[in-house]
Amino acid sequence: MKFPLLKCNNLVKTDSSVWTVEPKGSFDYSDGETAEEYLNDVIMNAQDLTSQSVELDEKIIDWPSEYHLSSKRANLLRGLKLDGIKNVLELGSGCGSITRYLGELHINIDAVEGNFKRAEINRLRCRDLENVNVINANFNELILPKEAYNAVFLIGVLEYAKKFLPNAVSDKNAVINILTNVKSALKKDGVLFIAIENRMGLKYWMGASEDHYGQTYVGLYGYPQSQGVRTYDKREWEYILDYANFKCYRFIYPFPDYKLPSAVLSDVYIKNDEYAHSILYRVSSRDYTKAWRPNGDEFLIWKSLQQSYYLEDFANSFFIIISDSMDRLANVIPYDFVHFSDSIRKPAYRTVTIKPVGESYVRKERMVSTERESNAQFIKQNLKQAKYIKGPLLSTVWIETLVGSNDNRPFEILIQDYYRFLIQYFHNQEFSHDAFDLLPFNIILDNDGSYRIIDKEWIMTSRISPEYVLFRAILWFSCICKELLIRIYKTKNITNMREFVEYVFSLLSIRLDQELDKFVEFEWQVQAELTCLKEPNIITTMLSEPFQDPLDLQSETVSAQLFWAGENEYFCEDNSVSVSVSLGPDRQILIFKLPGSAINVCRLRLDPSDQPGIFDLFNIVLKYSDPKGKQEKLLWQIQSGREIAQYSQRENVYYCNANSGETFLSLSNDPQLVFELPIKVKADAREKILQFEVEMYWYKSKDDSIAVRTLEKEIVMQWQQIRSKNSTIEMIDLENNICEKNCIIQEKDIHIQNVESELNMIKQSKIWQTAEFFRRLLIK
Repeated sequence: MKFPLLKCNNLVKTDSSVWTVEPKGSFDYSDGETAEEYLNDVIMNAQDLTSQSVELDEKIIDWPSEYHLSSKRANLLRGLKLDGIKNVLELGSGCGSITRYLGELHINIDAVEGNFKRAEINRLRCRDLENVNVINANFNELILPKEAYNAVFLIGVLEYAKKFLPNAVSDKNAVINILTNVKSALKKDGVLFIAIENRMGLKYWMGASEDHYGQTYVGLYGYPQSQGVRTYDKREWEYILDYANFKCYRFIYPFPDYKLPSAVLSDVYIKNDEYAHSILYRVSSRDYTKAWRPNGDEFLIWKSLQQSYYLEDFANSFFIIISDSMDRLANVIPYDFVHFSDSIRKPAYRTVTIKPVGESYVRKERMVSTERESNAQFIKQNLKQAKYIKGPLLSTVWIETLVGSNDNRPFEILIQDYYRFLIQYFHNQEFSHDAFDLLPFNIILDNDGSYRIIDKEWIMTSRISPEYVLFRAILWFSCICKELLIRIYKTKNITNMREFVEYVFSLLSIRLDQELDKFVEFEWQVQAELTCLKEPNIITTMLSEPFQDPLDLQSETVSAQLFWAGENEYFCEDNSVSVSVSLGPDRQILIFKLPGSAINVCRLRLDPSDQPGIFDLFNIVLKYSDPKGKQEKLLWQIQSGREIAQYSQRENVYYCNANSGETFLSLSNDPQLVFELPIKVKADAREKILQFEVEMYWYKSKDDSIAVRTLEKEIVMQWQQIRSKNSTIEMIDLENNICEKNCIIQEKDIHIQNVESELNMIKQSKIWQTAEFFRRLLIK
């Protein structure tokens, strides 16, 4: 049975080879017209469509393109044992990254996607796979064949359950209805796969935005203004699964999340191995909507969470696997953990490291069956099976000495011990060709403090020295843990990574002279062989980049975002576009082009940045232009900062009008200016482009302090001028002004008292107590 859906539904094949339902219906979730047009062009012209395509990786330009094109997407499934699965139903298949991987396994796939354009892109991605059928439909409007599939995949779908079923009583009921429906389509021993974010994920506690709303804490607050999109914590999922009468299921944990996994840990492994968190070293969470700097060291918190048995509850994503027996689940999940090399490697060198369940060894396999690079001059890959060794990583011990203390000496002692180990290792091994990767994250400490080496993946074809390996260790450790080295950088007056390397070598009384440049050049030659990096000698760049304290750090760009909404509609991430804003030195015009889906727009919300700062707004324009940009029609305009402040509802934005000029200040990561349009407008990409333009200036961090000082001087000057005036009328005016200010202060005092009362109530709540738990972890 190669196409079960065709037998139960009235499907018609279009010119683009996508099947549709008659009468046609759809679920119009979209990444935006511009993003999908770009994806369509990339896939249309690509030569390599495979799930490991470097060609597609190189076409990534933003988050939507990364989500649909990245070779890391299929990592979620690579460690599973899918033997015996012949027919698969994939619901919400998007642009085909998961469909493509399953198709390469020679599985017959019915891939259902509600958005027609995304369905067409999926068909293009799988155009050379005859075993893939792509269907454009809201899957809740399809008749699913009974017991027809060996597996059903719901990857990044169920968070939109209420959107699929708007008449459902609640979000949870919508999920339960969908699960009940797909359950009937599974054969005996069939497997259901669900991937979804965890609303209680650690990254959200550390200040990252909720993935679907683009705002912080939305999921942690329980989605108080749910718009039919929400995720669930582990307890909620257990309730949902039990209510839907699923008796056999397991939670698996992709890190940093299910979207772009670098590692996948099983529930059993996390429970039974106290060092399971070690796999998460060098695995960093991301905020996919804006720039984000975690307010703590993520790896140390994972370690603490596992020690407290909370790691599963605060994983950023869940991968839930369901069947009718635990034996079947054990067969599908044959690993304790799966770890993937970085996709920056050339395909020939990409590996997956697997620890089979119950075994005392790990094996490393190639992810693609291509030959090694024939022009490799310096290094060869060693994929031998190795013994699995438990214990803390040396890198973990190094990290722990860098937090909670003002003493540099413990870290310096660890460096000296490590160098002695390298000297001894090279002394015992005549050539030490396998010493290239003897770095702190590949060394485990025994109880007696001795070093045990893991993961000897590389063999050098030329002689190297202990000093070169030391250089590699310091280089990559300081790259990963730069923020933890702040104390050393400041106390030793270190300004960049090169100086940090020199500092470490001086501790060991090693003269670098010209050796450092030789180490840098050789490291780059090796990286050029192994990776897809194209920038000339990126190692030199890394070493010379000036150190900046993260507390003072401000990137050269920020992200501005424009939201639109119709009457009685909420602003949401789906109806928004983003552009980059350069920080100084000139005015710039931000251009937001609204897609054709923007209909009956009557409100706009401008988020001028994703971080605090000072900015100027000079002019706002809403206009139509044709696709060639030759003709324009002005719809609406505001021409000064004062009018922009007057005609906007501001959130986390303050307007200052001083002699030095009009300035806006943002004191949070989410400044907002909301505008009510005098007319309703709509976009039509075929005939005219609806375009929103903002002329603005964003101050750099140094400019911020100058602007603040200027404002302070202005205030002092004005006050002195007031005091210098002696007329009775002026003094009366001043007294009246003071009375007005006192009234305002009294109102503020009352407001503060109310807020304090509300805060005391909040502190008694469960969410506050959980936040306090995290705060104590961060302090530790």
